[in-house]
Amino acid sequence: MTHDLDYVVELAKAYGNALITRDELQDKIHSCSLDTVMFGVNAFAVEYGDEAAAAFMVADGLPIFYECVKPGPPAADFTIIEDDDEEPPGYWYVDKGDERVKDFPPPE
Repeated sequence: MTHDLDYVVELAKAYGNALITRDELQDKIHSCSLDTVMFGVNAFAVEYGDEAAAAFMVADGLPIFYECVKPGPPAADFTIIEDDDEEPPGYWYVDKGDERVKDFPPPE
C-alpha cells in the first residue's frame, strides 16, 4: 500500500486531535515505509514543532529519533543572528539498527 507524506501528517494531526486511537494510529502507520514516515514526521515538525513530533513518536512507537545539526563556524563578520529556538536545529531520522524497523514495509 502506497502512502505519501501528507498521509503521515494527517495521521499525526488526527491522533493529536484525538480523532483516532493509539491502536488505530499504530495500525495505519505500519502500512507505510519508514522512509515515508520519516519524511512525513519532518514535514509535521516543520508545521507543528518538534515537541508535537516527539509526542507522535512516543505514541506510535516509531524507531525515529531527533538529531541536532551541528552549528557551522561563525560568520566571517561575526554577525549575531537572533534565534528564538531553544534547541539547535535538527531533523528526524530512522534508526536502522532498531529492531522495530523490521515491522515496516520496505521503501517503495
